[in-house]
Amino acid sequence: MGIIRLRKSDRRRARSTQWSDPHLVKMTTPEAMEAYVRTKLRKRGVDIEQKVETVFNLSRMTTAYEDVLKLSSNFEKYSPVYRAVVLAHEAVHYAQRDQYGQHRFNAKYLFSARWRVSVEIPAYREGVRAMVILGVRRKVIEKHIESVPKSLKKYFIGALDFKHVKELTTRTLRKELPGS
Repeated sequence: MGIIRLRKSDRRRARSTQWSDPHLVKMTTPEAMEAYVRTKLRKRGVDIEQKVETVFNLSRMTTAYEDVLKLSSNFEKYSPVYRAVVLAHEAVHYAQRDQYGQHRFNAKYLFSARWRVSVEIPAYREGVRAMVILGVRRKVIEKHIESVPKSLKKYFIGALDFKHVKELTTRTLRKELPGS
């Protein structure tokens, strides 16, 4: 089969800022940002629940279902900043589902590595944006940006050209850093 590269439309979707929340910038504390995103998701009809710890590592990932956001089993142990970042990331996925439709989004997310990468990058971008808004040190944000392609490779990429995905991801996320 060989290595697969992202199509032009996938790259365009990955670089899109259309799902960014303009009100996020008004949130000056992690607690306020977390409360804002939780309220926004609830208004959309999304229940927020915490996963129960299981033997498998699936309970450690936050998962967005149709009308339920299942938070990682250790979500409450996260720092307030990281909780706000995770919720901002997941809110993007709900906005994407609104745009593409629940069934289309789910089918493509599950069965197309290209699609999955192209919708994950804007979600990670919103997380980076939340970190910048909350005043996280640049060095910490850059370390986070470097870890994103590895996360994508670990969970999502399969046969995609990792070098290509890493370049697109880091270039796109770095645009959110001040002075970039």
